[in-house]
Amino acid sequence: MTTALVRTEELTRALALLESGENLFLTGRAGTGKSTLVRQFLASTRRSVVVAAPTGIAALNVGGYTLHRLLSLSPTTTLEDVRHGRYRPGRFAKAIASLDTLVVDEASMVRADLFDMLTAALERFGPHPGSPFGGVQLVLVGDLHQLPPVVTPRDATYFATRYETPYFFSADSYRAEAFPTVELTTVFRQAGDDRLTAILNSLREGALLGHAMAELNARTDPDFQPPPDQLWLTLTPTNRLATSRNKQRLAQLDTPEHLSTAVRTGDLSALEEPADAVLHLKVGAQVMMLTNDPADRWVNGTLGRIEHIAEDEGELVVTVTFTDGSAAEVAPHTWEATRPMVDGGRLRHEVVGTFTQLPLRLAWAITIHKSQGQTLENVVVDLTGGTFSAGQVYVALSRCTSMAGLVLRRPVLPRDLKSDRRILRFLASARGSTAQTRFCGIAALVVGQEGRRSRPRPVEIAVAFDDGTALSTLVNPQRDLADARSRFGLTTADVALAPTLAEAWTVLAPVLQGCTPVGPDVEEVLALVDFELKRLGVVAPLPLGVPVRTGDGGAGAAGAGAPRGGASALARAQAALTAFQTHGGSAPAVDAFLDPGETDLATGGPGYLLTRDPAARAQAGAPAGARGPAGDQRPDLGGTARR
Repeated sequence: MTTALVRTEELTRALALLESGENLFLTGRAGTGKSTLVRQFLASTRRSVVVAAPTGIAALNVGGYTLHRLLSLSPTTTLEDVRHGRYRPGRFAKAIASLDTLVVDEASMVRADLFDMLTAALERFGPHPGSPFGGVQLVLVGDLHQLPPVVTPRDATYFATRYETPYFFSADSYRAEAFPTVELTTVFRQAGDDRLTAILNSLREGALLGHAMAELNARTDPDFQPPPDQLWLTLTPTNRLATSRNKQRLAQLDTPEHLSTAVRTGDLSALEEPADAVLHLKVGAQVMMLTNDPADRWVNGTLGRIEHIAEDEGELVVTVTFTDGSAAEVAPHTWEATRPMVDGGRLRHEVVGTFTQLPLRLAWAITIHKSQGQTLENVVVDLTGGTFSAGQVYVALSRCTSMAGLVLRRPVLPRDLKSDRRILRFLASARGSTAQTRFCGIAALVVGQEGRRSRPRPVEIAVAFDDGTALSTLVNPQRDLADARSRFGLTTADVALAPTLAEAWTVLAPVLQGCTPVGPDVEEVLALVDFELKRLGVVAPLPLGVPVRTGDGGAGAAGAGAPRGGASALARAQAALTAFQTHGGSAPAVDAFLDPGETDLATGGPGYLLTRDPAARAQAGAPAGARGPAGDQRPDLGGTARR
């Protein structure tokens, strides 16, 4: 992408906010020019600006600091320490006290607790202590649909009880009204490829439906071998897989191996090493450049192939041929570790250490994480082993400039389309609500535990409608049946004949059309439904619900920790709807369940419901508003509704 940006209305508004000194949340899908806009602002502003990011890779990409380094936060620093303890910003204290603007890139990866510590540090040590953000203009930049904050298993319990979500917008000190949102919508990276742009738009929200999924998966070729005269980069979910691919390809070259060892000087504690300390190189190796060349021969992310390796006074000098056919001699590059300091009333950056190494890495394959922010012409996406976090498929595919330059090692599956509904709700709040007139209570009982690649599964799901009718069904979770007995008194016999969620949803979806779901923890319920449907190979876009509180405060809405013989899903759904109606029966809403003809369910197989509750009516394909009297369809009676 070039440095020239089309002056769209949203871009003009963003620049105006930046120059005015107002806080800003700058977002937009991949390839819309967020980073270019920030660089343009930095090049033209007279304000004292520091750029930071939550991770070392992101900080390196923007030529800034990690937030932990900038704020002198150790792994054991707590929010209470920053607010009231002995905490001090250390070597960066003067710089923070002289800041006008702090730009935080890749804001999607900023955890809520880190945002609170950032706010507390600025309000204690910024240029105007005690004022919001210490008088510093705070600019958050990033696409929330890309890589999420890293929450370790050790921190998971803390976040589950302390913050609503791990994202920055759930921090105590974040106020949406203090951060005008500007969303860039003009895509530059995939300009001219409308089909890829449309697929990426669907992927971004985790709802790639049948025809679009088929069009994407038509790019699958497990045996693909790049043409000898072309450079293709493989993106993988894990570092282990990328490293393995690079080692395999390097070993296949029959040219001599050379080693390049980095030279370190001074204090490098503020620098995440930007290249491997020891590089194993051969003529013929595919590499990626890690710097922007001052002579404009390459940029960070340019791919090339080593054509020659020579030694000059003990240092390796390699000749690299790039994708455009040009070639350049590449000598070791020195990265500087700096710290901001105030000199004569102006902010400057003092060099405290250096790291010298050839500015490249082996690059037959890299991780999706390390590809974030790059633009690539030829990409192989290898999802071997599956994805494990929201946004991975979107980030990988959005690196590519066109469908013609994309190959999949295996098809993208529904279970790969992980998205976070909490992000959808946050972004929807900036767009405002639409008029919704029909609501339904929804609840589920679940079994199983949360894991890195798995989630609890519904064992019963129910919906209650405002005309007094309801639907309820047991669901076969295909595992954790002992959990179903201990939590809810459901035996194996109870669920043996129950439908899977995909089979049940074929019946539920037509009845739910046009309704907005309500309930305590409604987004948790819908997220579990979404995850389970995708695990079963079904993609069905689900609306944002309306959270409400029941008389018991909504505890256990999704069945977590419910006692043996606790309330059924139907009782919970009815309680949720009653609570909603008690508070007026209307609320700001964004959308409703779609016509199932607009989802993959339209081509699904037969479905049925199996209810244990005599107060529920299981109707097959009955349109909303045409529900009759309830019937008893307990499992031992064999009552099923088939479609």
